[in-house]
Parts: sequence; structure tokens; C-alpha cells
Amino acid sequence: MKPKALQLFLVLFTILFLLLSCSKSKDNVIPDDDNGSIIDDDDIPNHDSYLVITIYGSANYESSEMTMEHQKDASLIIVESDKDWTATTESEWITLADYSGDAGAKGILVGASKNELTPRSSSITIKSGSNQHTIHVYQRGAPVIVFSAGDVEFRMILVEGGDFMMGDSDLTESRWAHRVTVNSFYMCETEVTNALWNQIMGELPYDHLEGYEDHDEYNKLDHPVSAVSWNEINDEFLPAISSLTGFEMRLPTEAEWEYAAMGGKYSQGYVYSGSNTLNEVAWHTYNSLNSKQPVARLSPNELGLYDMSGNVSEWCSDWYKSGYDSNENENPVGPETGTEKVIRGGDYSQMVMFGKGAFYVKARSSVVPDCYSGCWGDTGHPDEPICFRCQRVGFRFVMTF
Repeated sequence: MKPKALQLFLVLFTILFLLLSCSKSKDNVIPDDDNGSIIDDDDIPNHDSYLVITIYGSANYESSEMTMEHQKDASLIIVESDKDWTATTESEWITLADYSGDAGAKGILVGASKNELTPRSSSITIKSGSNQHTIHVYQRGAPVIVFSAGDVEFRMILVEGGDFMMGDSDLTESRWAHRVTVNSFYMCETEVTNALWNQIMGELPYDHLEGYEDHDEYNKLDHPVSAVSWNEINDEFLPAISSLTGFEMRLPTEAEWEYAAMGGKYSQGYVYSGSNTLNEVAWHTYNSLNSKQPVARLSPNELGLYDMSGNVSEWCSDWYKSGYDSNENENPVGPETGTEKVIRGGDYSQMVMFGKGAFYVKARSSVVPDCYSGCWGDTGHPDEPICFRCQRVGFRFVMTF
């Protein structure tokens, strides 16, 4: 090659090299908008794939929580990925319209079958390449659960948890009014009937109780059971019905009872459970002819619970102490020890002479848990007769989840 030609070639090569170098340098830097500094692209993460999950209609589209109503319900998930994906769930009550898909964006219709029991939860897992996303699915419980014990049905009503003012500072036994929070639970729609007690226990409690032989009104199947001790309920009846249903049944705490009697989150602030007019919701001495009456004949309260004022008074799980420990504010269970158990609601033999009476949703009373005590004050004298104290005391139970 001639010297001039060689010289020209070297000049052109140098210019081309410089141009390529400048071009490469420009591609490898990113100016920062805030301060103009240079970021090398080696510092930027290199993702081999992406997976974006959107729950349609959610308040937060990037949420990993999905809530379904108790009835048959459906929701939509949008899957965006640059690779093929799969979706799986281990629950039979959840159905997925698609279990796999190609790269791109696609909606999955998620279905939930009707829930006739307590709230339930599960999850959906979506995978694409090395990416994975889990959506937690929660389905609300049925507002009413129907159980059967033989040919006897009983209904449990959902009481959604919340906070309320428990007690009444104007009543010595109910002092002081204080704010309490309780979790959600289910409560028996009515007081336990003779029919249900007989089905579970095999006999009525009056069969061997002295003095009840000539009182046929106590045996009517649609009347609330009474003359049952706290001990017998907890030691025999509740374990038996829990085994039958597969759910743990127990007596309500006093806080749960009062919250439900007031109407829970739907409370209208009534004096009695469901009304300010006693005759609308409660059997008492003047309208009951001083006798137990069939359950669910008067108006229910705001939650659909019957006879929480009147008919028979009701056992709670707590030990009784006059006044409350106002420091126990969340799911209180009462004193650790005591001699008597709380009863609430008033009964058919009582009347309102002054004030709001025993039927008031905040009124309290108590009885020894085995129901037997001295007639005139538990003196312990050997000649003192022993009296059965629970002729007009019944109960209803709750179910937690």
C-alpha cells in the first residue's frame, strides 16, 4: 500500500473507532434527574421475567388479600407475565376458571361456593418462571347456621364483634360503665328448649326433681328448659352437643351476652333486648300467667335473637362479683374465682316495680353453680332445709371460630 493511501486508511480507522466509542459510552450511562450524576447500567437489576397480579375491584390493586361473601361469590384476578404461568389452590370450595396461561395479560375468574358454616380461608398460588405470588382468600361465614340433633333443629346467629359500653354506673351491681371489645361469635337464636335438651341428654331435668311431678307445663317441648345447673350444662350437655356438631359450644361470657342482648353492631340502645316496651319482647309475671312460654313467640332483638329479656333467666360462664373490673377491656371473662355464677335477662315470674327491673339488658344476678343452697341465707345449720335455686334459670350457648 502506498504511503498516502496507508495514511488515509489510518485516519479513517481512527475516526470510526472514536465514533463507536462515543456511541457505546452514551448507551452505558443514565443521567439521574435529581442531581445529574451518572449511573452505570451494570447497577440496574436484570430480571429474567416478571409477574404482576391485580385483584380487580380491590381497594388496593396490589393487595394479596381477597374477601368473598358467604353466598356463592366470584372475583377477578388479572395475571400479567412475560412467561407461561400456572395457578393452583388446595381448597375444593374455590374454583379457578383457568389453571394456566401463556405470556401476556389474562383474567382468571375465581369462584367460591356458598358457605353455610363459619368463616373459612385458603390461598391461591400463581407461578411464572422463577416468580411466585400468593393470594390469601377469606370467605365470610353464614349469618345463620342451622344444625340438627335428631329431629330437633336449632339455629346459630352470627354476632359480629365490636366494642360497646358494658355496665351501668347507676346500678351498684353493674358499676362501672366501661368500654369493652368482643370478638365475633355465633349465639343460639333461642333459649335451649326442652326438646333439644331431651334429644341431647335423653331425659328432661324435671324427671327426678322433687316437687315437679304435677307441673306439666314444664315438660312442653317448645318451652325453654329450666331447672338445670351450671355444672350439669358444662359437664354434660355442652360436651355432648359439641361432639354432635363438630364445633365447640360453650356458655357465653357475660360480656358476650350483654353485647348480643343489646343488638351487637346493630344496637338501637333499647332498655330491654329489642325494645323499650317490655311486653313486645319479654315474658314477665303479668303477661305469662307466671309460667314459662314457648320460645320465639315475641319480637326478636336487632340481631334476630329471641327472649333475651324474660321467659327464663340465662347462665353466663363468668363468676359473679358486684361491679366490674374496668381494666379488663378485651374479651373479658370475669373473676378467676367466686361462689356464684352470673345469670342475666330476668324471668317470667318477675315484674318491674320501679326502675328498669331484671329485664334491663344491663341488670345482673347470680346463683350458685350447683343450684342447691340454704333457703334462708346459707347458714350451714344442719336443720336448715336445702333448696333448689334454679327453677327459672335456663341458658343458651355460643360457638366461636
